[in-house]
Amino acid sequence: MKARKCKTCSGKGFVFSKDYEIREDRFGFGLRETGIKITCSKCFGKGVK
Repeated sequence: MKARKCKTCSGKGFVFSKDYEIREDRFGFGLRETGIKITCSKCFGKGVK
């Protein structure tokens, strides 16, 4: 029997998310966006169901 890929992460085992930080600049306050890699919560990093 063939294992099915996880639909949430497309079988990769992780998903990318964005993290926002408020930082003070010389022009005032600015929003900084950084990308983070999170383990998939549906398949727990396995990539299959």
